[in-house]
Amino acid sequence: MPLAAVAFSPVGMLGAAVSGGGRPSPAPFDAIPIHVRAGAIVPFGPELQYTDAQPADPITLVVYAGSDGAFALYEDDGVSHDYERGAWSTIPIRWHDASRTLTIGKRAGSFPRMLARRTFQVVLVTKDRPVPFSFAPKPDKTVVYSGDAVSVKPGG
Repeated sequence: MPLAAVAFSPVGMLGAAVSGGGRPSPAPFDAIPIHVRAGAIVPFGPELQYTDAQPADPITLVVYAGSDGAFALYEDDGVSHDYERGAWSTIPIRWHDASRTLTIGKRAGSFPRMLARRTFQVVLVTKDRPVPFSFAPKPDKTVVYSGDAVSVKPGG
């Protein structure tokens, strides 16, 4: 029999919605659960050996449904201090839970060698549709982004 532990899901976390909130959930040592706040948007980029090995593209956005959420994706060239002189960009990203809509907003700012077009792969995680961690998840939607706002409805 494999070793196991018990993990408690904090209230307000997606894990809490799955396990009933504050109740124990199984946690075998070879598959420890990760508890993520509902509404979180977690970006993952490609594996890089060093900052400017290749463009950080595509970016996978793992969206944890259950609440609204937002963050800004910050980028600069990763190798210089040009960000101190304003050479950087941000992309606002917002999840609206009631409409199940992810909005990737208009990019602000720029820097040399910034990607004019990038790909976002969107993975939606819900309490009814958990998604195990993977370095190569199957996206629900793929968005080719050129700097203007775009909205998508992943998973449906």
